[in-house]
Amino acid sequence: MATENLKRWESWLKRISQTLGPTHELTLSARSQVAHWTGETGDAPKALRLFEALVKEQVFALGARHRDTLYTRNNVAHWTGQAGDPPTALHLFRMLLKEQKLALGVKHRDTLHTRNNIAHWTGESGDGTQALRLFCALLKDQERALGASHRDTLHTQNNIAHWTGATGDGKKALRLFRALLEKQEQALRVDDPDALHTRNNIAHWTGRTGNVDEAIRLFNALLKDLERVLGTDHRLTLVVRSEIALWTAGQERGGEALRLFRELLPDQERVLGLEHPDTIKTRQHVKYWQEKFNEWGRMQAYANSG
Repeated sequence: MATENLKRWESWLKRISQTLGPTHELTLSARSQVAHWTGETGDAPKALRLFEALVKEQVFALGARHRDTLYTRNNVAHWTGQAGDPPTALHLFRMLLKEQKLALGVKHRDTLHTRNNIAHWTGESGDGTQALRLFCALLKDQERALGASHRDTLHTQNNIAHWTGATGDGKKALRLFRALLEKQEQALRVDDPDALHTRNNIAHWTGRTGNVDEAIRLFNALLKDLERVLGTDHRLTLVVRSEIALWTAGQERGGEALRLFRELLPDQERVLGLEHPDTIKTRQHVKYWQEKFNEWGRMQAYANSG
């Protein structure tokens, strides 16, 4: 899907640029889509270069504080982190926040979203405890500005649960994710993608807190709903298939895990691309478990020969 979307937007960009010119607002918007889908195919460094080039054009054509320009600066910061430099991403988001407060105001949704990103990259830079504090402070402001049932507010509750687990309290994280799911199913709908993502987190932390059999059961039930609602090629569907394989391997069911990884790999290569990080990880798992079985086969053959 990511690869197909990239090709589609590259084609559209060429036609739009030829018709409207290289600095037209729609041309710049199409360039943003090309950069985004470049990153989604797994090439974060190239996505970053495309966004960096785009923001220079937007400053010239639209102005430094135009909302599209600020949005591209958000993407520059995001893909800086995705390309492997969380501290610089954090610095860029902090600089962006100053501009957004002046241009949009402290209660604007984009401003609050940047605070979300600052909290996220604070954690990714190594300070999970501070990230958790920042998310808790953000939640209060979002509830006042956006409402308790707003999607962004619920997303922050997701992040609070995540960093609660990441800082060492898996059981509390599981309770928070379960409470969040109830709110999401009331405020959104049962099959909303955010609710499905929370079910993924519930399954994950169910396993992390020691109930692996139940985690695999939850993942398998979730997979059926993901395939029905989002489709077999959706990124989350592929992630859950990977989780099922990983937890299956952890149950000393290497043969079944190898089969699951082998079935997953061609779908990831087709949807995400050959060099996407998820694809590479699955390829490594296939290699690891294949070598394990080859080693066991050699040991069995040696034992039988004696």
